[in-house]
Amino acid sequence: MKHIGINSRLIQGKETGIPKYIKKLYQAVQVLDESNKYLFFQTKKTKKIGTTKLINLPQKLIFDVFFDLFLVHFLIVKEKIDIFHSPSHVLPLIRKKNCKYLLTIHDLSFLIFPNQNNALFNIYYNFIVKRSALTADHIFADSVNTKKDIIKYYKIDQKKISVLYPGVDDSFVNLKKNHSEQKNPYIFSVVTHPKRKNLPVLLKAFAGLNLKLPKYKLILCGTIDDQHKNEILKLAKKLKIDKSMEILGFISDDDKFIELYQNASLFVYPTLYEGFGLPILEAMSSGCIVIASNTSSIPEILPDKQFLFNPNDVKDLLNKMILGLNLNKQEKSSVIKNNHQLFKKFSWTNSAKKLLVYINVTL
Repeated sequence: MKHIGINSRLIQGKETGIPKYIKKLYQAVQVLDESNKYLFFQTKKTKKIGTTKLINLPQKLIFDVFFDLFLVHFLIVKEKIDIFHSPSHVLPLIRKKNCKYLLTIHDLSFLIFPNQNNALFNIYYNFIVKRSALTADHIFADSVNTKKDIIKYYKIDQKKISVLYPGVDDSFVNLKKNHSEQKNPYIFSVVTHPKRKNLPVLLKAFAGLNLKLPKYKLILCGTIDDQHKNEILKLAKKLKIDKSMEILGFISDDDKFIELYQNASLFVYPTLYEGFGLPILEAMSSGCIVIASNTSSIPEILPDKQFLFNPNDVKDLLNKMILGLNLNKQEKSSVIKNNHQLFKKFSWTNSAKKLLVYINVTL
């Protein structure tokens, strides 16, 4: 039996992209692999996905950084870890002999859009992610596009990088179709990083749609802080769509989240850059027509290219939204069927199997 350590600190927060990735991937891994011992390193035990080893720290940024860079190393040594995996960009600064270090890089948005973060964040990430990538024994990227970015920016041999696609949650894969006619039909979008998700273009395109098809509402959800929420509301008011838009914030109820996907007339994802684009798969699995930008990793996971648009072109997005809304019943059914065939490839079980192939080879 080998000991495999994982920095799972991020699962203690809201279950957004990376926390969900860590949780779902390693839940699947533990189902498939009973021969090795998995140990999860955290600063709290508020949420667990397996045997958890703790260094109790206050939940402040400085302690999170100290944990990731230094304290994780002491847990690696103490627990006699054979393989350590950081599923969120950062490896500890000190290495243990006879231990292999695996790293997941989800995206390099901090390099591509530096103006969307504060200076201190950029300095830290520019240094630590590059160092982690160069010292890792192997790197997992969320998409072919992210792999290309890692090679481009860090000059790393492509043989050292594997694409490990995230999966779709079982609650989406096994859901019962529950579409209902909406008295107030709506366009739906998920927003975590408002600037990178390109919300101004979506709002401007929706304003154009609102003039042509005023019955539709725009519903946004995701972790949006007060500053960005106020900016969104200010722009919506300027565009005269504030009465036709609703911001729901973060939704922790999976059933409500799925229902929003299922009953949306369209799901629109206008992102400027994405390491993967999990909401697109969630929408596809829910039987929703997806309109998404033609950038970064998105073309890898959206099969119907007629619904890709230039994220800098408001008119292009507006035209694609009208195209999606005007599909007849047969056309809509065909698109949903094609989407369904593709998203089935992306499962956490498949992701776990690919990770285990590398772990078993390494062992």
